[in-house]
Amino acid sequence: LANSPIIQKRLWKYYKRDSSVLYPPLDLESYYHESQGDFYLHLGRLDSEKGIEAIVRAFEMNNDRLVLAGGRGDASDKLLRRIRNTPNIEYRGFVDEGEKYHLLATCRAVVFNGINEDFGIVPIEANASGKPCLVRDDGFPGIFVEDGTNGLIHDGTAAGIEAALDRLDGTDTSQTDFESIVEPFSLGVFEQRLKTILADEYEFMQTEFQLPDHDEYQSRR
Repeated sequence: LANSPIIQKRLWKYYKRDSSVLYPPLDLESYYHESQGDFYLHLGRLDSEKGIEAIVRAFEMNNDRLVLAGGRGDASDKLLRRIRNTPNIEYRGFVDEGEKYHLLATCRAVVFNGINEDFGIVPIEANASGKPCLVRDDGFPGIFVEDGTNGLIHDGTAAGIEAALDRLDGTDTSQTDFESIVEPFSLGVFEQRLKTILADEYEFMQTEFQLPDHDEYQSRR
């Protein structure tokens, strides 16, 4: 099982192994949309692999408000000082689930800059909250987000993120069916797909290795 088409391709490229994609599920009932707020949200660790430096630089260059929610990660003391010294950036550190859902429900949009993410659950969480997500043009988020529909694509640089922020002002996502977009990541779809994959695999193994069918297996037990 692979958690995204990105990993599915890597498994074939490096190991020549077939796999089935099974997306990690979300409890979509926990997410809600409350309003279009006056701030942007970055959700996750302050890590270099999350492209956090470019995000901070982008907001240093404009007056848009940014809320950072997540653990410190590998952020340097210098970067933390820049964050603290930038009036329009607020670092809240680690937040609990309730506050996370509230931030997602009330932000303007989510800014995501993870580098070549295998899956990246944050853009799904953004859409589950009815909010667009600005994502880097690689990894699974670069596939998941359709530019101008459920978010915008940027190149991962500070200038690229700032340009996406400017473009978002002219992008109307009010007609986007976010509910349908995130449905493939629901708990129900996960459960049904897992059952289907396992049943198909067992049927294949029955044929290849003469395994007993279900009734015969139960009788042997």
